[in-house]
Amino acid sequence: MRALIRVEIVDPKCGLPPRANRAEYDPAIISLFGVIGYDARHLANACSLPTQGELEQSKDVEYLFEGVPDRVKDEEMKHLIMLGYTSEGQAKFILCSINQTILHIRVRDDLFDKLRRACKEICRSVWDHSARQIKRSFLLRKSSDKHFRIKGPIEVMEPGHGHPTIIGQLVRHPLASLFKNNPGESALALVTLAIAVVMFWKTPEFAPALTAWLAHFKTFKPEYIQGVLERIYSAFLVTFFVTLMDLIIRYRELRRGRPIVWNAGIEPTKIPRTSD
Repeated sequence: MRALIRVEIVDPKCGLPPRANRAEYDPAIISLFGVIGYDARHLANACSLPTQGELEQSKDVEYLFEGVPDRVKDEEMKHLIMLGYTSEGQAKFILCSINQTILHIRVRDDLFDKLRRACKEICRSVWDHSARQIKRSFLLRKSSDKHFRIKGPIEVMEPGHGHPTIIGQLVRHPLASLFKNNPGESALALVTLAIAVVMFWKTPEFAPALTAWLAHFKTFKPEYIQGVLERIYSAFLVTFFVTLMDLIIRYRELRRGRPIVWNAGIEPTKIPRTSD
């Protein structure tokens, strides 16, 4: 199974060398990856870091790109930066440059559990480093140094598929993600709570006024109308608590699964029917 993690380079001081100058650009990226905890791996029996040509001929790189569509593979193979290895999941990855500020990390492992752990480790390392940079810049009141930012969901391709079949949604702040991913339920909880509270306080006042208005059509006792209003706000209150419990369960799932919540995000490819 293969995972794709997209990373953006945040460079507030504009100190990153031009991408065309690989003699300075690649070492700068490798150094930044070293800061977050990943050293570039040497190829077998080599004393120096591999060059572009050596990476292209590497069996490890061939393994990591196996099954990737040729169009995508050819584009990413144009600028290979480094081979890496994760502690969690013990998975290999290749780092590719797409443009001046966008990098692709290709991770592969035959077991999804190990692949998931490897992706989780990379995301945590990137987020921890960026959080330290942002906190440092805030305390010192100056621009932060270069750091990475994870972009978009993580896409996983299973064997035999040319497109992602599993999506990893990034969850850095569970509460914010809860409201973002469940806007309808969040709005329903707030609206039903507001209506229930208003009706609880105002029902004794609403009942006589509503009784007088309904008298144009049919006469009701104020006690009867007040009882109806009480049952209505009770229904709103029950709706609020049921929705709240559902949101609490989802929030706990987000906290347990962060920083990545995996789901089958894309329908599998349909197998065409063949005639007998």
